[in-house]
Parts: sequence; C-alpha cells; structure tokens
Amino acid sequence: MWRYILLLSIMVLLLSSCQKQGIEKYDVDQSFIYFEKSVFNIGNTVDDPDSLQFSFAYEDDSLQEKILSFPIQLVGQRDAHDRSVGFRIIKEQTTLPDSLYRVVPPVIRSNYFQDTLFIRLKRSPVLKKVSYQLAGELYQNEAFDLAASSRSSIHLSITDQLSEPYWWSDWSSFFGAYRKEVYKKWIEIYYPGADLTPPVRPEDKPHYAWNNMPDFFYRNYYPLTLFYIGQLQQYFRDHAVYPDDDPNRPRIYVP
Repeated sequence: MWRYILLLSIMVLLLSSCQKQGIEKYDVDQSFIYFEKSVFNIGNTVDDPDSLQFSFAYEDDSLQEKILSFPIQLVGQRDAHDRSVGFRIIKEQTTLPDSLYRVVPPVIRSNYFQDTLFIRLKRSPVLKKVSYQLAGELYQNEAFDLAASSRSSIHLSITDQLSEPYWWSDWSSFFGAYRKEVYKKWIEIYYPGADLTPPVRPEDKPHYAWNNMPDFFYRNYYPLTLFYIGQLQQYFRDHAVYPDDDPNRPRIYVP
C-alpha cells in the first residue's frame, strides 16, 4: 500500500512543479501529424520534404499522369473513425499551373498510425522547357495539431527534363560530355538490381546503379560498372542516335 501512496505523492509533486515552471503538459487525447520521408525517382533525392524533386523524364514516355505519395505520420491516439487532415497549397510559392495537378483530400483512416497525402500530376509539353514549383503545408484543425513545423510542409520541383546528375563529371572520361540521350540509356542499362557488388567502402550505399554511382573509379573495385559501361558504348556504336533527334547534328558516341 505504501508504494502506491509514494507513487501518488511523486506524481502530485511533479504536476505541481510543472505548473509552477510553466512547463506544457502532454495531453494523451491530443493527436499530432507530420510528413515522413518521401522518395521519388530522381537520383539525388533528399530526405527533407522541403527539397523534393520529380521529373517525368525518368518515367516511361507513355505515362501521362503520376500520383505522388507523401506519408503522414500520426503521433498520439488512433481513432475508430476516419479523420480529415488539414492541408493547403501555398499559392505564393507555387508556380505549377492548376491544370497540371490535383490534391486528393487527405485523411487518417480509422485505426491507422500512418496514412498518405496523394497529389496527381499531369504530364505536359511545357514541363520539357520549364521547371515548376509546388508547395503545400499541413495546418491545425479540429482533429490534429502539428508535431513539428520543420515537417509540416512540402516543396517540390517538377519538370520533364533530364538534368545532368551530380556524379557525371567524375565519370566523364567514360561517358563524355553530358548528353541526355546517353543518360537516359544509362538509366535503362544500369538499373537498380543490375549490379549486386557489395559496397566497397563503408560510406558506399548498397546496390550500385544509375542513381547510386560509385564516387570514384577503380577498375578492380567496380568491374560490373565497367561491364555495363561497355554495353552503353556498344549501343551507341550500333545505333545512330542524334541530339534531340536532329540528324543534321553530329551523331552521339560514347568514348
């Protein structure tokens, strides 16, 4: 019995101390939300939801619409009913035309600790010329408070261009000057799963591929990378490929 009395006394003292010091108490009935890490199709995708990128150029040419998924994490109690999530587009930071996207109203479904915000993107010829911005944010509503301001918004760069990857200059002696036609073929040849070489260095990520190139070249370390580069070189020897499909320009070769 004395143990329960002691425990109750400690809880009363702690509550009194928090009230005196102005410390905010956690309400178990409150529910908080924030954005989890999102991963898209560009090789140098970062974990920060404020610095996301998406390009249709990495998708099949026939794809005309893409649904992007943004995981929303719940902190707090699950509920037996679906609850609407407050989300809005930040118009002053968004340049993507309204006709090219649609936000599916997000909810946290009953008994879920994590759910998803979906944004539908439409492909358009204008995306081949311009990179647009799309920004949105969670906001507090009757169902949810915000868990962290740093994880309450998303900023997304959207295009249909195939930009030069960060690693190209390190491998330019094999690939030559950057050409989007060469890069697109390299993505097709050196796909994730084609090279099962274990990470050579502790800082290397597993599964070398077009979006996880080794930081430096050493023939004995990365033999499969060189093997696939050989396939790339052979393809451009066997097939006449021109910049922007213009036969009046010099044919593309890989060194």
